[in-house]
Amino acid sequence: MNHKYRYDGRCFGGGIGGGYSWILGKRINVEMEVGVGAGYADYDKCGWKSNSRNYGNERGFRIFPAKFDVSFNYLF
Repeated sequence: MNHKYRYDGRCFGGGIGGGYSWILGKRINVEMEVGVGAGYADYDKCGWKSNSRNYGNERGFRIFPAKFDVSFNYLF
């Protein structure tokens, strides 16, 4: 664990995903799911101790991949 910095602030985010299933045979399916997320962060980067110096403020909006899933299913 890195105890060099701490981050004070807030972060908000959310995401959405979707998928599809392909029937390959009477008992075999393939499913795929993808998701994307977005978040906003506003925080101060400080030293680990409570009275240490402030290294600056970071703020920004990011979009990131949240999930990628491929499954092969056999139905009994």
